[in-house]
Amino acid sequence: MRKPLVLLAVALTIAGCAMTNQPSTTSELETPSQSRAPNLEPRTSMPVACGSEPLDVAALIAITQDNVVGPPVACFGDAPLSFEANWVGGGIADCPAAPEPAWLACSSFSLRAVGDTRKVGAAQLFVAVDPALTTLPDPGTDVQVTAQFDHPAAQDCHETGSMPGESPAPVAVMIELCRNILVITDVSS
Repeated sequence: MRKPLVLLAVALTIAGCAMTNQPSTTSELETPSQSRAPNLEPRTSMPVACGSEPLDVAALIAITQDNVVGPPVACFGDAPLSFEANWVGGGIADCPAAPEPAWLACSSFSLRAVGDTRKVGAAQLFVAVDPALTTLPDPGTDVQVTAQFDHPAAQDCHETGSMPGESPAPVAVMIELCRNILVITDVSS
């Protein structure tokens, strides 16, 4: 039952993206496999249509989980985002559909608001961690994070298996899902 709900959420997100007036991060003639020059300037505030400033975990939770303005890529593209957070920790989850790359599509790492160290009840922002990061902070540490949506590895997202009786999700659906996952590219305490 969970997979149909996830696919429905992704389909609604894609439909919402098609209906927004937000500028695309690629031209209409570009295909997803064509490389784009990354935006190298860290963004510390959000476009007006994407929420409040300054950029913080609560705003990112609203955008990613509550889908208040459409898919996060519509707000941020692949721009680096910098903000403070509390490192909850995590790892790679046990995902029944076997998505690849697993570090991106099946991560259970999360962040919460700075100073919020509750064991239960704290809102969490689920993220992936770029495998180039070899040292991660201890759980409960307040950190400075640099992250991005639309990570280049999203173009390789696909399922290698599925639940019994189900077919793997279409590659385009998996790519769109992965593009909207926030990937931590740098973290320091």
